[in-house]
Amino acid sequence: ISIYPTFTSTSTVEYYGTSGTYTLKDYTYGGLSISGNGGTFEPASSTLNVLGDFTLSNGTFNASNTTNVYGNWVRTGGTFTHNNNLVSLIGGNQTIFGSNTFYNLTKSTSTSFTLTFTNGTTQTILNTLTLQGGSGQLLNLRSGSGGSYWYIDPQGTRTLSYVNVKDSYNNNVTTIDTTGANNTSSGNNINWDFGESF
Repeated sequence: ISIYPTFTSTSTVEYYGTSGTYTLKDYTYGGLSISGNGGTFEPASSTLNVLGDFTLSNGTFNASNTTNVYGNWVRTGGTFTHNNNLVSLIGGNQTIFGSNTFYNLTKSTSTSFTLTFTNGTTQTILNTLTLQGGSGQLLNLRSGSGGSYWYIDPQGTRTLSYVNVKDSYNNNVTTIDTTGANNTSSGNNINWDFGESF
């Protein structure tokens, strides 16, 4: 008989080993914190579900499958190794803290929510970036400090629809073309194309 604990979104499990490799228990976590300086932390082979915040402050987190996060993605230190896997942001209003390199990153919603990025940080997406709202229910992309840029470098496929963007600086040499997909700008965006004419 396997007995699994039940976590709420406000509870947090912390892994803090300082050497060697640790396999995370195959739980659905509330919050999950990786803080072991010098340790390497790997989920079990199944999808990792975090109902609250995912926090990486020290050590190395090796993604072994899809990581579903319902709270915030908080990286203040440590190393995130994507291993060509997906990070899916599933919650309502969410924030990505710190600069990160993702392989696939997605947030899709049929209700209007805001995805906030810490100003001054860069999100690099190596393969597929998917950001989608719905008709009359835009997904708002915002800086943590209005008027200050958040940076993005989508290097592969970009799928964006029903998003409203503000204060974003696209570092990639290829413009993010959002024309014809019900996307809008609230201003102060660099190297984005919303099909606007002035």
